[in-house]
Amino acid sequence: PKEARTRRMISPGGQFNAEWLNKQFKVMNWNILADLYTNEAQYPYCEKWALSWSWRKHLILKELKSMTADIITLQEVQKDAFEEWFRPELA
Repeated sequence: PKEARTRRMISPGGQFNAEWLNKQFKVMNWNILADLYTNEAQYPYCEKWALSWSWRKHLILKELKSMTADIITLQEVQKDAFEEWFRPELA
């Protein structure tokens, strides 16, 4: 494969401080499994209480915080769950 070309970095002030390029950061991605997708027909092998959002949201949050990621991306998260639960808890 062809290697990506190196680009000269500039900032609005004219000079670019590249110190941050040498720093490491942790990125994680998590599929929340939106509450609207949790039903017994889809997951017949799972206990009903284990699918409930009121149970899962605490465990998911604990796991997200334990990873100490600098950047977290979430999949299948409903807007209300993000606004009412994840945003305030992860801010």
